[in-house]
Amino acid sequence: AYVRAQTTHDGESTTTSQIFEWFAQDFDAGGGVKAFLRAHLEGAPSTVIEGALTYAPYDWALNGAP
Repeated sequence: AYVRAQTTHDGESTTTSQIFEWFAQDFDAGGGVKAFLRAHLEGAPSTVIEGALTYAPYDWALNGAP
């Protein structure tokens, strides 16, 4: 659900949470961030993740900070 909520595609590039940039090495064993996103974006064509991948600034309010 987090991947679907935080990932958008405009036809040429895909934007997802900056958290994936910070921890990109953690996804290397599984083929990288793009492979992870592709596997978790249910019903999305593989072309969604083939273009440029950009990262949106992390929303620290998600942590419940006052």
